[in-house]
Amino acid sequence: MPSNARASCDRILSDVSDLLSLHPKIRNPGPGKPPGNTRPLLHACTVLTYTAWEVYVEDLLLEAVPYFRLHTHLPQKLRDKIAQRVQSKPWNLAEKSWTTEVEKTVKSISVGEGGRLGMNSANTKNVNEALEIVFGDTLLDRCRWQGMSATANKKYIDQLFSRRGALVHRGALDRGDGPMKLGTVRDWADWVGKLADKLDALAANALQSLTGQSPW
Repeated sequence: MPSNARASCDRILSDVSDLLSLHPKIRNPGPGKPPGNTRPLLHACTVLTYTAWEVYVEDLLLEAVPYFRLHTHLPQKLRDKIAQRVQSKPWNLAEKSWTTEVEKTVKSISVGEGGRLGMNSANTKNVNEALEIVFGDTLLDRCRWQGMSATANKKYIDQLFSRRGALVHRGALDRGDGPMKLGTVRDWADWVGKLADKLDALAANALQSLTGQSPW
């Protein structure tokens, strides 16, 4: 059974699929360049594909919180983060109040709080750091499947992040990214789904090791 975060990712990827179904090559496959300007459609789908990945990671981090029922379940780096937050107010950890601090700390890492951004950018570095704090492991280092190494996955994460940044901030891809094609965008969306599947399983195993309970 997948996490709720995985379901959120699927909802956005479904929107990508629906948008791609409007592409002329889907409606009228065949040789030759499709009629009209398909670039805005493909650009929008690329940005949405990245959004599916970022939302998935943010939701996955937050979804872990209820499973930390004992303070002994917490990974060391998460304990350290909480200690930094409450160093001037140690009574915030009294009795069951520590669970509230866990929730606030993870929220600050994922989506931010009090006007401060959380992870902000779901590139390899930021995601792995957040995963290590919450799940006790840099899980992206073990995200692999047949024909796709962990190194390749991390490279593609950063490529997708870079393309999304170029489109959102400059309205165009960098020259080195090459032309945008239907097959390329569809491959990106399929890959994000596979990556989320793998990370979902790794995160579940990590949480079970920490808490003794299978989360999903």
